[in-house]
Amino acid sequence: MRNEKPRRSLGPAVSFGLNFATYVVVFSLGGYYLDRRFDSAPTLFLLGFAFGTAGGGYELWKLVRTPYKRSERHGPSDPPPPPANQRD
Repeated sequence: MRNEKPRRSLGPAVSFGLNFATYVVVFSLGGYYLDRRFDSAPTLFLLGFAFGTAGGGYELWKLVRTPYKRSERHGPSDPPPPPANQRD
């Protein structure tokens, strides 16, 4: 049998990459559209890019913060709780 662990570890990284790229592209295109509409180039494009980068940074924060939340709930010496179907 193949080891499935590498695939599972890639999931959060791929998700983060797609989310980051989506934030940047959508906000940048929105800023570009508004720049063309209001003839204010490149102000709104740069503002959209900055908001997109901030949204991507928020996604990174969520990705990095998740393991720490788990470790705060369960101390280093506490075992994780059993799955729901195995509880008493």
